[in-house]
Amino acid sequence: MVYVTQWNGGAFGTVDVATGNFTNIAQMPIGTEHTIFMAIDNDGVAYGIKNTTSTFGTINLATAEFTPITTGLSFTPAQIQNLGVDRETNELYWIAHTNTADNSTVYKINKTTGALTQVATISTRVESFAIITSPPDPCDAISDLTHSVSGSNVTLDWTAAPGSPTGYKISYDGATLTTVTTTTYTHTNVPDGSHLYGVTALYAETCLPFGVFQTVIVGEYCTFRIEMEDSEGDGWGDPENPNAEFSSIRIYYQGNLIAECTVPYDSYSATAYPLLPVGEIQFAWHEGNNGNNYDWECSFRIYNSQNELIHQILPGGASSGVFKTYDNDCGGIFPLVTRYNVYRGDELIAENISATTFTDNKLDPKEGHTWSVKVICEEGESELIEASLPACESSINDLLKTEFSIVPNPAKNDITISAGIIINTVEVINFLGQTIISQFVGTTNTVQLDVSNLTNGVYFVRIAFENGNSVKKFVKQ
Repeated sequence: MVYVTQWNGGAFGTVDVATGNFTNIAQMPIGTEHTIFMAIDNDGVAYGIKNTTSTFGTINLATAEFTPITTGLSFTPAQIQNLGVDRETNELYWIAHTNTADNSTVYKINKTTGALTQVATISTRVESFAIITSPPDPCDAISDLTHSVSGSNVTLDWTAAPGSPTGYKISYDGATLTTVTTTTYTHTNVPDGSHLYGVTALYAETCLPFGVFQTVIVGEYCTFRIEMEDSEGDGWGDPENPNAEFSSIRIYYQGNLIAECTVPYDSYSATAYPLLPVGEIQFAWHEGNNGNNYDWECSFRIYNSQNELIHQILPGGASSGVFKTYDNDCGGIFPLVTRYNVYRGDELIAENISATTFTDNKLDPKEGHTWSVKVICEEGESELIEASLPACESSINDLLKTEFSIVPNPAKNDITISAGIIINTVEVINFLGQTIISQFVGTTNTVQLDVSNLTNGVYFVRIAFENGNSVKKFVKQ
């Protein structure tokens, strides 16, 4: 996977090296500071340096958020030049020079503190470099990484790596979270949003570790689309003044800035796909801070997750501050998973589970047993399974009829979808809310889909039945 940042504070995303297709992840923070270079080490942690203050930190590969490690390196260059990782030692190197010097300095950067160790001086200005290494044999990696979300808790499960690993390192949003010796781990009190988890097998012998990564969405989110245009073709900023802050559309949730969208320099238009939570969100126009007003040349259109136009501004129509408050319900594209409580008699034996099957291993053969299931709704628990439900669902039977399975999951080439009733249509949806595959079925309760051409990542399968819809996630490896 290749990660890229757009010049002058544009989009952050990935590039498929086979096709050249760019997939947007998030909008990089804009203004006078940009992350010029970045490097990803053997643990999958991305590091970067900002170009004005030489602030060094990590980059969240799931959200593009920059977390400073040190607010300024002890050397201030003319440009950032380049970063590189020695794959044999997993150490981070930086080569930089000043405007007045005719030579460059080679530094080793402490990835924990940002401290610099001068390694050598090169008698010329270096613009870029690459480290040729002969890394050790790759370590055996884990397989079959899956996850489940229960409220604010994320549980990871995986198949043990072959060989004799001493344990498994768990990473979270580009930083090491913990080390475990089991093949499961539960991360509690995870904030809502998109998070990148990784699991890396550790070995006593020298080998090159490779992590297996997975994006996890906590809470209910969906993708909006913002189409932005600039009649002058120089972006929402001043190309003659690199110190001017961009004009932008800022999006707030519960008073916090969660996304920012702009048109980069030398472009007439741009499209952003912010991932936004359920609830009240606010859209605000932010002007550049150099005293100029770019409102007259900027226009944009905002679409919700159901592709409905909820707001537009024509050239000259923007003004500072909040221009739109919107109650986002996500339109059912990415619904919360229905969850259940299971009782044996009056005893709660399984709480807040998403599966529609449960095995009770604590039975007394001398006694009879009764079980009941309650659906967890916004209003609380439903009545027992044999009784009618409150308004959150029509009935247990209708709910169970819309359940289906995806095998295998994760999948590389094909997936088989099976349900208890006839399937009308099948759709595969990516994180941008775009339908990648759509197929009419209408005659059977089983269908097989070829997913070999999909890029690796998390997708949603949406099934339409006669009595409703149902959505499940699956992972393409």
